[in-house]
Amino acid sequence: MTNTILAYLFSVFLILSAPVVTHSVRASDTPSRPSPHSSSSAEPTAAATSALTFLAIDSDGSPVTDLKAEELRLRVNRTDRKILSLSSAREVPKTIGLFFDISGSRRADRQIGKEIQAAENFLQSTWHQGDEGFVSAFADKLYFVARPTKDLSRILASLEKISDATYYGPTALFDALCGVQIKKTGEEVYEIAFVVLSDFGDNSSKQKEDAAVKVLIKEGVRVFPVFLGESFGSNESKMTRKRSMDAAREMAEHTGGQVLKPESERDLAGAFQQIANAFHATYGAQYESPQQGDSHTKIQLDTSRPHVKLLYARE
Repeated sequence: MTNTILAYLFSVFLILSAPVVTHSVRASDTPSRPSPHSSSSAEPTAAATSALTFLAIDSDGSPVTDLKAEELRLRVNRTDRKILSLSSAREVPKTIGLFFDISGSRRADRQIGKEIQAAENFLQSTWHQGDEGFVSAFADKLYFVARPTKDLSRILASLEKISDATYYGPTALFDALCGVQIKKTGEEVYEIAFVVLSDFGDNSSKQKEDAAVKVLIKEGVRVFPVFLGESFGSNESKMTRKRSMDAAREMAEHTGGQVLKPESERDLAGAFQQIANAFHATYGAQYESPQQGDSHTKIQLDTSRPHVKLLYARE
């Protein structure tokens, strides 16, 4: 009963300090990120082009910042498409959402303070003028801890509330990720990234995993799961933990993100550094559009450069 009351009080506290789930993001003066790819035509007689953003990292997770268009092969619906231009997109504004799992399966975690510190260091190292962020917590419901803001100091100050949370109840992870709707005005935000600290178990979402992935792709969201396993208090069975890791990998792969799996609190900084590295190697490509009338667009992007991994949204 005491835990139930504490959970309720914490929920009320967060709700009182939270905005509605839907929030607006100011239009950027920079080129917009497609969701996950979009078509445009400069004038009626011009050939249609499409845009694709992707991240490039090497086998060690370091950023690859000098790729050239001739090193890439793009196939759309199994047909080769010419890449017309390739440029760095690392300086375009980002919306970064931090999601902290405060469900009952996480209550044995004794490294929460280190996780918060690693998240804080990550934001400080990657934040650029024009970026926006928010902090949320979830169990069976989603709570905003920090309103979407371009003020980094507000976000950093809000992180302290996570350590005061009562870790209790079932987990609705997929519902939480789909519960944040980025309302765009004018041009779209170029990059949207959700960094999720969780054991990635889900036992109460109404939204199924595959449906959640489709929603995130449509919204142009990259998901970066920071998978918190045994060393972070997870008491799931080996089979459940494998299923949770598979879900994290699937979500990251299809949305153009990356799974990070720290084995101990010493690995947390390195895990967040890999996300920062990926942001550092963001590219925007323009390519010849597929024929009009194609109802399904399947993207395959490869590089001839050895040991380089390309992260992009794919169905």
